[in-house]
Amino acid sequence: MSDELVPADPWSPLRAYTAARIALGRSGGSLPTRAQLDFRLAHARARDAVLAEFDAEALATKLRVLGEPVRVVDSAAPDRAEFLQHPNLGRRLAEASRATLAGSAETTPRCDLAIIVSDGLSTLAATTQTEPGARGAAPAPSRRWLEPSHR
Repeated sequence: MSDELVPADPWSPLRAYTAARIALGRSGGSLPTRAQLDFRLAHARARDAVLAEFDAEALATKLRVLGEPVRVVDSAAPDRAEFLQHPNLGRRLAEASRATLAGSAETTPRCDLAIIVSDGLSTLAATTQTEPGARGAAPAPSRRWLEPSHR
């Protein structure tokens, strides 16, 4: 009989090769408290990331500081709940946005690069990574920014 409260798992060396939740140990028929609490925290963070509101105008303001034109357009998803139920709507432009872009196509100068930003399933990623990514693309000639949002 072992004196360990949580016996060593023979799978535990595999944890070095994956971020998957394997070899967490057992406490009776359940996970140890630490593993259970870690999972619940990760789940709550993921839920917060998915349900957070995307402020396309605030992001556009940050990008305009870089000195290039920014267009904010909407996807065909009328709101976040609809997007989560029908993610394909997030990959399509709303008719009003499509018409606006089509109408400005003749007067908008041609460009070499258009960066499309969408919050998708992570508003946090879109709001924290877009500006640094755009700054990294700054040396590229004739950039134009285009941002769909899920409003």
